[in-house]
Amino acid sequence: ATRLDWACAVRAEKLIFENAGGGVVA
Repeated sequence: ATRLDWACAVRAEKLIFENAGGGVVA
C-alpha cells in the first residue's frame, strides 16, 4: 500500500474509534 492509503486507513480507524468512544489509538 502507498503512504496515502496508509494515512487514509489511519484516519478511518481514528473516526471509527472516536465514534465508538474509544478515543485515539496509537
